[in-house]
Amino acid sequence: MAREAVRKSLVLLKNSNQLLPLKGAQHVLVTGDGADNIGKQNGGWTITWQGTENENSDFPGATSIYSGLQQAVTNNGGSTELSEDGSWQKKPDVAVVVFGEDPYAEGQGDRESLDYKFGSDADLKILQGLKKQKIPVVAVFLTGRPIWVNAEINSSDAFVVAWLPGSEGAGVADVLVADSKGAPRFDFTGRLSFNWPNAEINAVNKDLPVSDFLLKRGQGLSYQDAEIITDALGVKGLIEDQPIETVVFSGSARPPWKTYVGDAGNWQKLVSGSETASTYERLKVKTVDGAVQEDSRYIEWLGGNLSQFYWQSSTPVDLTELKNEGAALIVSMMINKHPKGKVDLMMDCVWPCRGELNITRNLRSMPKNTPLMLIVPLGCFEKVGVNLTKVNSPFVLASSKKFALTISDVRIASRINPGNAQPQILGCK
Repeated sequence: MAREAVRKSLVLLKNSNQLLPLKGAQHVLVTGDGADNIGKQNGGWTITWQGTENENSDFPGATSIYSGLQQAVTNNGGSTELSEDGSWQKKPDVAVVVFGEDPYAEGQGDRESLDYKFGSDADLKILQGLKKQKIPVVAVFLTGRPIWVNAEINSSDAFVVAWLPGSEGAGVADVLVADSKGAPRFDFTGRLSFNWPNAEINAVNKDLPVSDFLLKRGQGLSYQDAEIITDALGVKGLIEDQPIETVVFSGSARPPWKTYVGDAGNWQKLVSGSETASTYERLKVKTVDGAVQEDSRYIEWLGGNLSQFYWQSSTPVDLTELKNEGAALIVSMMINKHPKGKVDLMMDCVWPCRGELNITRNLRSMPKNTPLMLIVPLGCFEKVGVNLTKVNSPFVLASSKKFALTISDVRIASRINPGNAQPQILGCK
């Protein structure tokens, strides 16, 4: 029944040159951060309050979208390849890119505009990169609400709104992949239940919902229908002078970043979201409440081995444009226990780390249990050896002594809004 519900809820917005359904023995690349991510398929209110950092193993019996596509394509004599960043070993005949909003519940889902991934274009770059290689692209968009994604639609040959399909990712494959004779196994019957935005805000009154619509409620394609949108949608936002920034963590790790902990013996231990607290060797990480429930991480060094907490991406990110805009690493945090020994803040960490900043004295001078905002100009990291053109880890914190803090937000931005937090600017020579 759940799988049937997925099939009937999918909405097809675009299908250029009848790319869908996928036919025959093709080699299909399935990519994007939602391709094999059952937690992202389910959204918030799932296992944890916000539904963040869940792992596929937390969903026994569930099927990811990749698993469903793999089975359906294999049944037609084809093959599949899974990657998260758009890379491939064998050039695909077609790519299915699965991406969308990260899980959220109250508070963390609030936003001032309908601009998708405001300040981040990682998903768009995957789509554009595949198109440049002349690989047909099917976009599968995961979301709980209509979002302005004109740029992503332009960069796709087919665009499917999958909403939040939950546990039955195979239901997506049921509609996207043809049978052995090339005919649709199931047609698209889902239609928009809300107007779909053609802008990120209301240009006349920003306190009101979006007024410019790309599609109206009730629209959507079946396989035999003619196209209803063009291949050249407007992508310039109505918000002028948009700030450039990269969000690393805000309630949850934001793609392409993932959360890790480790010690000198193993630097690749992913923090599991299936537990409220996780202790790895001499480092304890716990999800705690801040401004809203489960939006912060309590991190405690227990002393002993040199241990580090960090966010990392498998694909390097170029931060030079941000540096030229005068951007800084901005960490919203609270000191719970002052450090008993040396604490290093690092960036671009491939062990042994480069770009170490000894921030022990700074941390010891900060008040405890008080909202703080640590501000470190990117130029400081560059001066100690960080190559800002290829950053895999924008934030690494390491110590071997007892120390504890709570982090609620980490971003690299040129604009600073401390709110009620006390700014703590770390200067560099």
